Parts: sequence; C-alpha cells; structure tokens
Amino acid sequence: MLSVRLNQFLDNIGAMKTYEKIEEVIEHLLYSEMGGEVDYSDPWYPTFKSLHELKEKTFEEEEGRPYWLDVSNRLNQQEIIREEKQ
Repeated sequence: MLSVRLNQFLDNIGAMKTYEKIEEVIEHLLYSEMGGEVDYSDPWYPTFKSLHELKEKTFEEEEGRPYWLDVSNRLNQQEIIREEKQ
C-alpha cells in the first residue's frame, strides 16, 4: 500500500512544472524552517528569496508570460470569489 502511494506521489511530482517544484521547496522552508512567517533575520531567508527569484524566472520561461501578470490574475480572481460570497 505504501509503495502504491509513493509511486503515485512520484508520478505527480514528475507531472509538476519546475516552478511548481520550486514552490514546494519554498513552502517547506516557510513552514518547516521559518515557523510559517517570513522572517528576514532567519538564516534561511537568503535561500528563500533566491528560490522566489528562480521560481519567477522559471514560471516566465515555462508559461511564456510574466509572473507578475499571473499573480495579478490570481489576486483578481480571489476578489471576485470574495464578492460572490457576500
């Protein structure tokens, strides 16, 4: 049973884009090393920041559009969802 789940996990990882894999590492640093909040004084912060820059670069290469545009679209979508809930 465990090997089946492990194989499914590995298959999903293989299907992930590079920037998504980088995001997984960023989240690990944030929640496992920084306690869930960005801590500019944490020794992991320079790595955290560098990974963000790498994620943006790989997103733009893989998706063919600026990263900031994707972030803006996601924020707009969240606003629409909030307005619909009210």
